[in-house]
Amino acid sequence: IPHGAVGGVLSHWVMAGGVSAETLPEVRKTARELMARVDVNMNPADEVSEASLLLIHPNGQQKRWRIKQYYQRAPENNMGAVLLRFLDPADLRGTTLVSVNQPEGDNFQWLFLPAFKNPQIIAEGSKNDYVFGSDLTFEDYVPYVVDDYQYEWVREERLDDRATVVVRLVPVAPRLVERIAYAHQMVWVDPDRSVLLRSDYYDPLGRLVKTVTWSDFYQPNRKHWRARRRTVFSPLRPHWTEMNIEEIKINQGLPSDFFSEKNLSAIR
Repeated sequence: IPHGAVGGVLSHWVMAGGVSAETLPEVRKTARELMARVDVNMNPADEVSEASLLLIHPNGQQKRWRIKQYYQRAPENNMGAVLLRFLDPADLRGTTLVSVNQPEGDNFQWLFLPAFKNPQIIAEGSKNDYVFGSDLTFEDYVPYVVDDYQYEWVREERLDDRATVVVRLVPVAPRLVERIAYAHQMVWVDPDRSVLLRSDYYDPLGRLVKTVTWSDFYQPNRKHWRARRRTVFSPLRPHWTEMNIEEIKINQGLPSDFFSEKNLSAIR
């Protein structure tokens, strides 16, 4: 879909009096294609970034982290892998989380702790746990797969002075439905830049459990859009995590064996 075309198509359906049973498949297809464009923008061949995080507790207590993140998409099967390494504080330094999607559809996660020789495997039932008290869960570090969700266009509205399309995401992949704590998401997509401005996560009871916002966008390589600032708020806790991206390098050519067992052992 060309940039700008989404709004025109969807506005036509709205002006026509809503979405009929006949046009609903086309609306879903359009919403899916829009999210596929976001996926292309947000998940290149590889990416390396450094960031500082501020964790804000309800009592006002604050913690600060520094992290380095690596992402790689395997060209042969389009599967993604993420490595998150803690640089600071001292009690977390060297701790490394690895999350790798498998071609058959599973996701494997390992936690490397400097004090232990062997990595800890993150069990499926533990992926909804918060990572060291932040507002991000282990599940949030599972690389996104477009085909794992069903998409529905909801409406068009302005957010942060940008024209956006609001899309509802419902997990449909069996392995995802079994473990994920989110029954659905509502995301605000900026179609001109193929980025998300906001994402609301709801549990099976319909409660809003998390809101993520992205802001201060720029193009580190004149092609892909990235947000310098990301804020995660958990209203049921309540708790905040603010992330400021300090450096992003895209398509720098990570070695094809970067996420191999041999290389991960060296990183550990």
